[in-house]
Amino acid sequence: MTEAILVIWLAALVWEMGFITSREQPTAGLLAMCIAIFALSHWFGALLHLFPWGELETSDDRTDRGFALTAIGVLSLWIGARFIAPLADTAVHREISRSGSPEVLKIFAKRYAIVGLVLIGIVFPVLGGLPTVAALASSGMYIVLAGICLYAWEYARAMENRKLLALLASLLVVPIVTLALTENVIRAVAAIMLVLVFTARIYRPRWQAAIAMLILVYAGLSFGVTYLQQRGELRELLREEEVAGKFLRSIEMVTEYEFLSPVNQDQLRSIDARMNQNWLVGAAIENYSDGGAEFLHGETLYMALAALVPRAIWPDKDVFAGGMNLAGEMTGLNFAESTSVGMGPVLELYANFGEIGVILGMLLIGILLGVLDRGAYWALKEARFSIFCLYFVMGLGLLRAEGSFVETSVTFVSNWFIVWVVNKFIFRTTVRAAGNSPHLKRRDATA
Repeated sequence: MTEAILVIWLAALVWEMGFITSREQPTAGLLAMCIAIFALSHWFGALLHLFPWGELETSDDRTDRGFALTAIGVLSLWIGARFIAPLADTAVHREISRSGSPEVLKIFAKRYAIVGLVLIGIVFPVLGGLPTVAALASSGMYIVLAGICLYAWEYARAMENRKLLALLASLLVVPIVTLALTENVIRAVAAIMLVLVFTARIYRPRWQAAIAMLILVYAGLSFGVTYLQQRGELRELLREEEVAGKFLRSIEMVTEYEFLSPVNQDQLRSIDARMNQNWLVGAAIENYSDGGAEFLHGETLYMALAALVPRAIWPDKDVFAGGMNLAGEMTGLNFAESTSVGMGPVLELYANFGEIGVILGMLLIGILLGVLDRGAYWALKEARFSIFCLYFVMGLGLLRAEGSFVETSVTFVSNWFIVWVVNKFIFRTTVRAAGNSPHLKRRDATA
């Protein structure tokens, strides 16, 4: 059964990638990104357990049961995004039907990238200890991604393929920066995948996009596996270093780079331990089936709502990001106190409401994601870049295959707030700058 699910999942991802490369289809690629990110945490882990030569530590039975439930959840999400979300197209399209000037695009992209880098490189390292500020500053990565995607859109529209390929090549430094600042390379690999999927939406010829995507994804996965094998040692070293020292240590790791190999047992065990979310889901199914725990009936969903209240207003609230305690209760497993366990939506929905919770919960997530995906497409097509960034960045906040609903809700609302502030701050100055550009003046003079 696992073999069939793996093939169907891969076929669905390939079909979705073919879907987004058609310029007539209303998608910004968020749904394809979501399926790909879930594949990072579930598909590869299930694949490893089919290798007869694999010497893995996790249970095959738990992995198979968890993967089957996850596949049902992802299918439900896909149905919601692909078939139910289009019913909201009329309202969304009517809201953004007025076209803006394409001349503001480069300025908009540049300012988004700068604001995101300031949040990541200055605000987060300096004020990251303050909970509310840390939540807002962590949105910087999503702001940068929006700026990069706008640059990619402009280069593709202008047929500047060399600049577009240079932009994609520059993504190879993202894991180094992310490792130095956040100690999380897997998230950097996901960020690279996001940009690649968006670029595949617009780049021609398609075969070049496919080759570039395969190369960069393989390079990103190889870097991620290299990190996973040194994860404990690196985290200890990075926590003791200043920012400059962190960058130097991150660059040193590149010299120890190992290419991903399906026969390297150390790599397979590292991937299985960190990127096999199926095992946790399977353990939860076993735990609840044996009566080891009672369903939570929406308790963690309440926590996700409570997390939206800033700690500055509610300093005594007992809601925290990270799911070590809850994951232990859900799965019946014991985790070290220093271990942060990513639960993911499938595990959390199952722990609250069982299988029906996974089906309906993932369906609702898919509908919301699909509305944002299609809204971002219409906004970009009509040169409404502020609205594109709003929908796109909010959609990126939903693409968390390992995070808890507490983390997802905080990220989603933080992304909305930051984009709203950025749009209010830079939109008028961007339009004014575009209006003063020599290119626009020449175009108006010849009109």
